[in-house]
Amino acid sequence: NRGQSKEEAQALQTAHLTHQDKMSEEGLLLVAGPFASDGEKRGILILDVGSIQEAEPHIKEDPMVKEGRLNYELLEWWTMKGSVIK
Repeated sequence: NRGQSKEEAQALQTAHLTHQDKMSEEGLLLVAGPFASDGEKRGILILDVGSIQEAEPHIKEDPMVKEGRLNYELLEWWTMKGSVIK
């Protein structure tokens, strides 16, 4: 859904980034960013949660997702115990 006015889209983008900041402050969001290409997949979030079920409510609360401007796919990703993102 990309039918919003330029002003509405900018307000959604600001709310989207505010939501990400909140998840980061809560220690949930480890990595976030857009992809360089302009394809169907727009970006990636890596959350520090125990399961997909735990991640989904946080993703559904994103204003861009709520408005249908972005949708999502949840995938499990494992790292070596003690791995750190710097």
